[in-house]
Amino acid sequence: MPPPSVNLVGNAAAILKKLPLAERDAVLAGLRLLPENFGNPHLHLGLGIRKLPPPAYEFRASRALRGVFIWENNTIQVKMFGTHKEV
Repeated sequence: MPPPSVNLVGNAAAILKKLPLAERDAVLAGLRLLPENFGNPHLHLGLGIRKLPPPAYEFRASRALRGVFIWENNTIQVKMFGTHKEV
């Protein structure tokens, strides 16, 4: 099966554009790793992927910044980015 694709949905793209450059770079690096790491626990330790209330998951883009996504039809649908508290 090919690796999943990653889509930014809702206001995720708008949030990403508003982030400072360093945080945006951290998010983009995490998004590049998500497709090959999701579902492989030994690989995704650095991303800190964890389950949220179904059907959502969280990944760590930086120490303070998180991304929330759902897994749907071999696609990672990224819904939002925010601080640990916001997520």
